[in-house]
Amino acid sequence: MSAPDAKVLVVSNPDVRSEVEAVLSEGGYDSVRYEDGDDSTVSVFNEVEPDIVVLAADLVHGDARSLIGALREAKAGVVIILLGQETGPIRNALDASDFEVDHFIGRPIAAKALL
Repeated sequence: MSAPDAKVLVVSNPDVRSEVEAVLSEGGYDSVRYEDGDDSTVSVFNEVEPDIVVLAADLVHGDARSLIGALREAKAGVVIILLGQETGPIRNALDASDFEVDHFIGRPIAAKALL
């Protein structure tokens, strides 16, 4: 499966969503679903069965660390990419080192880093 054929679930606040959407669209990803991290996110994850999850560290409607644990429990092997914060406690890979994700990307998002 080539990368643009991968199913992607983006879990973020609306202010980050447009930034991620622009980068994924530029990379040719068509199969993208967006969630905000609320209680329905794990159900949507199970329904969509994504290959990649792009998850913002700062969720208004949920806790990124708890959500990562739930997603890992639901589907081992899913690639989880954590997006850092522009301001706040999770701005670099060292800050995110205990989140148990596959990749960390700082903000602002560089297309080369996400694709």
